[in-house]
Amino acid sequence: MALAVGLFFLSASFAAGERAERVSEGNHMAQEGSSIGKGTLVRGDVVGAAALSIEGRLEGRLQLSARLTVEPTGQLDAEVWAEDVAIHGVASGSIEANATILVSAVATARAALRAPRVVIEDGARFSGDIDMGFELPEAI
Repeated sequence: MALAVGLFFLSASFAAGERAERVSEGNHMAQEGSSIGKGTLVRGDVVGAAALSIEGRLEGRLQLSARLTVEPTGQLDAEVWAEDVAIHGVASGSIEANATILVSAVATARAALRAPRVVIEDGARFSGDIDMGFELPEAI
């Protein structure tokens, strides 16, 4: 199934028995963008230019030229490329950001993180790798 919403293009399959809700504008976000709502499972590739908030579940690959927010109810199991990433829910996979990745105090992440700036707040549960993209001098 292919679904186009705003500047998002989804090539996704909805899990059997899951309620299929369309990706819609999110009025709860600080930035204008789209959201995957609670009770919604999206599997596949997602490409977009607007901010995305995940309150449901996304499995697959995500390429985003804006901010990704995994809300406290959100679950992400994906390969991710985004401008900024904020994790407040559950995330696993490979996550790469051009600027910052934040793993908040209420988040659980089992992932490989790659960004110039990675913030893991006190209380966050994290297991994985962190690559901030610089080389140490050979003398160290």
